[in-house]
Amino acid sequence: MPRTGHAVRESFATTFPRLLQAARLTKARNLLALTELSVAEVARRCGYSEHRYFHRCFKQAEGQPPMRGASGSIKRCREMRLAKLALTWVIPR
Repeated sequence: MPRTGHAVRESFATTFPRLLQAARLTKARNLLALTELSVAEVARRCGYSEHRYFHRCFKQAEGQPPMRGASGSIKRCREMRLAKLALTWVIPR
């Protein structure tokens, strides 16, 4: 049986640290778009012990610094999710 690192690389075509970082950043994007949490609190909830390191990773991945309700892709993402949520509240007749 292969080691865990090899199994991850075979299954996901990436290393475990990169896979973990991608999952953390996805969670961070969602928290920033859908909550009023501070950037430092989002970083903590996503497993980053230093919010400065989170800021650097987020900016490298997204091309912009993390901000609550930020303009651009995060804001569009939030608007789309809110619209979908509003549609689910409509009671069918």
